Amino acid sequence: MDECLTFDISGDFGYFKKFYTTSSPLTYEIPPKTALTGIIGAILGLSYEQRYELFECKFGIKILNAIRKIYLGINWLNTKVRNTKNFPNSNKDFLNSLHLPPKPNIAVFLGMEWLGQSPHTQAKLELLKEPKYRIYYPNTNIFFNKLLEKIKAHKSYFTPFLGASEFICNFKFNELLYFTKIENNSSEIEISTIVPTNLLNLESSNPINFIHSNLYKINTPYIMKNPRIIQDYQDILYNPFGKSIKVVVKEYYELRAKNNKKIENVVFF
Repeated sequence: MDECLTFDISGDFGYFKKFYTTSSPLTYEIPPKTALTGIIGAILGLSYEQRYELFECKFGIKILNAIRKIYLGINWLNTKVRNTKNFPNSNKDFLNSLHLPPKPNIAVFLGMEWLGQSPHTQAKLELLKEPKYRIYYPNTNIFFNKLLEKIKAHKSYFTPFLGASEFICNFKFNELLYFTKIENNSSEIEISTIVPTNLLNLESSNPINFIHSNLYKINTPYIMKNPRIIQDYQDILYNPFGKSIKVVVKEYYELRAKNNKKIENVVFF
């Protein structure tokens, strides 16, 4: 049996922006794989180029706290501040064409403050309240031992956050488990983690058990290539209360403790 690191991530708030929202940003209910690799990369201190190697690894995610959301007004600030002395020639030419009164030696907001508009704007964000997840990280790449050491010591190279730098991510070691891959043909299995729909056995007459289940499906970023280009998306099934899901899947992983006691069934993606 191979090793699987399990640890919990949590925070007061989380914000994993959905790619199709702009003025009224919405959040994913779970951290997409793109965000998860960022969190692990921050703990390990990986460069941006090295973090793309984490997409070759598979993860499991279990919802520990029921999904709760709030809406909060956030003040955005135009941070592209330049001094009139430091404007590129193209910007200087543009400003001259506007025939604006001179404002020497002050920071200006191109197209905003000089045109009588405020450099601030407010947007209402959909935030996750007190999110908490259990992450399953199987020993399938070179970063495993270093991450295990960091998680156990509760140390990180960079500060990890839950989707946005304002929402600091706490992490805590859970336990080291051992996994065995199980090929499944037609049996219904109780899975503790979220389930990608591409793992469902659609040849089964009833691949998803909806009885006593509140199941939702979302489309999340899955594979990102340098420089920050999403190459693939994935549909995910989850229960917002963190309860297990009964499905027929092509494969799953049985997790056991060191004493060989069975803990749970999970899927990696």
